[in-house]
Amino acid sequence: IVKLYESQHEWEQVIHFKKRVLEVVTDDERFHLLSEVGDLWKEKVGNVHKAIESYVDASALQPDDHKVLHK
Repeated sequence: IVKLYESQHEWEQVIHFKKRVLEVVTDDERFHLLSEVGDLWKEKVGNVHKAIESYVDASALQPDDHKVLHK
């Protein structure tokens, strides 16, 4: 479903389904998904506030990851 919405540039739907996956993955996978969701909010949707929320959630899982802290 995510690939379908990506091909149609339906970024908010992509984000919605990636967030649903967060409920069933490990912390490491959750960290990467939250970072991806933050990037989508920032780069594709243009919603910096939502991006920051995702990056903060990701950094709570891996506080020493400087890439997410920088974003």
